[in-house]
Amino acid sequence: MPLISVIISAHDRRQYLLRAVESVLAQNCDRSELEIIVVKNFQDDHVDDYLKENGVISIYTDEKYISRKMVTGARSSSGELLFFLDDDDLFSNDKISVVSEIFKTRKEVSMVHDNNTAIDDYGNPLDSRAVVTFGTDLYINRKSSIREIGKALSYKGDWYISCMSFRKEVFKSFDNELWNIERSIDKFLFYMSLIRGQTIAVIHNKLTYYRIHESLTTVNLSKMNFFQNKSSFYTRSFDTMKQILESSNHPELNEILSYNVYHADLLARFFTKGKKIGFHDFLQLLRYHRRIGNDASLSWAVLSFISGFSIGIARSVYYFNYKRTYHIN
Repeated sequence: MPLISVIISAHDRRQYLLRAVESVLAQNCDRSELEIIVVKNFQDDHVDDYLKENGVISIYTDEKYISRKMVTGARSSSGELLFFLDDDDLFSNDKISVVSEIFKTRKEVSMVHDNNTAIDDYGNPLDSRAVVTFGTDLYINRKSSIREIGKALSYKGDWYISCMSFRKEVFKSFDNELWNIERSIDKFLFYMSLIRGQTIAVIHNKLTYYRIHESLTTVNLSKMNFFQNKSSFYTRSFDTMKQILESSNHPELNEILSYNVYHADLLARFFTKGKKIGFHDFLQLLRYHRRIGNDASLSWAVLSFISGFSIGIARSVYYFNYKRTYHIN
């Protein structure tokens, strides 16, 4: 039985898939201990022949949710460790060996989140504000202080599925709930790992390549449609965060989760036409910032303050900053 299963979820974007598979085949670990599973919604002779020739398990599904592709792959896997990879991202050559060593030497670790390098459509590195650089590893659990969990959030430990790896036994404990999660899947994985698992390792090693392109950022939409898309996303994220909060009974963690519920509601209001955020939200975000120490809460405090004078200016500031972060002209 292979020790490691890598599950690659692909939905329509077949132009990236083989590069993702190649990055896993190029790992500097023992290939006999590695199982690769691709879960995709399309059939393509060239892609399918390549997968078969390289011993990759291919599963076809009509499911649209990435979460359901992840669960489908995990339930078909035979590995003790689960690594996930989006079809447009890549693993560095030493990703699996470095992360597996952490699972091997630290038995209490149930999830590892590695750091990443942003790349453009052609695989060239980007100096992107979407990526956080930090120099030390962080180990947290459900009993960690609010500040420690807030630090993990500032390291983006709750973002990017391709940076997340799990012990299968922990992942299985919440896969039924994950099946119905449509948005903020990475946040769900992070918090449920804290609730159901033991320790999360957020490591500084840049072992994943995160591809930034227009189909990812949605900035290729008109400005109005971009805000509508964001409004829909955060409205559904609000439901996800409420579900996670209801699954937790840990006081320190609950305060962080309550902030996430509030923050998702705030963003849903910010992006919905006619719904303002304002001075009350500004004060609330400052309170959260003092408790959690997360820079995102401070940034949104500034935007909420601006929106008290003009929601249009606040949205324009956000839109400009978003395009700059994701290198969109």
